[in-house]
Amino acid sequence: MAMSPKVVLLATLIAFGGHVQAQDSVTIGGTTTALIDRDSVGQPLSEVKYFPIEGVEVVACRSTPVARFNSRTDGTFDLTVVRGRPFTVVFRDPANEDIVPELQQLSGKDGTDHCVHVTILTVIQYEEIYGRETLLARLEYIQRVLARVDGEDVDATRDFIERLLKRLTDKID
Repeated sequence: MAMSPKVVLLATLIAFGGHVQAQDSVTIGGTTTALIDRDSVGQPLSEVKYFPIEGVEVVACRSTPVARFNSRTDGTFDLTVVRGRPFTVVFRDPANEDIVPELQQLSGKDGTDHCVHVTILTVIQYEEIYGRETLLARLEYIQRVLARVDGEDVDATRDFIERLLKRLTDKID
């Protein structure tokens, strides 16, 4: 017994919680958050508090930027990217020069629906949690990844990383 198109559509809506997306695209949604204060780093995990960050630039890139969005007041964001090769999502808070940009490598598989909840750390928080050497290595990695991307959407992040690396290495000298 064949199912009618309406029954198939209804079953799809139920199976995917009412969310329908084109099969030639990939969706990315989630939130951008920060630790509530610098003292959160030393607190027991049960007491760490997060808050949403508005205005975080969220840029999906392959060899060029393919989608861009700024997080909403509640920290949420959503993008749609054409299916294909994996892509990198860059998160940066342009309003704060003390925030370490974050990268996520995601699958470009047809119909994939990514949910990403990113915590953006300040330089001090990153150093306290992971150490200065790890921070420097992370920034150099982000710099290498972004060197392969053409486009104005990542120029500000590249420039910021150069300034931040210079500032951090000048502290060491």
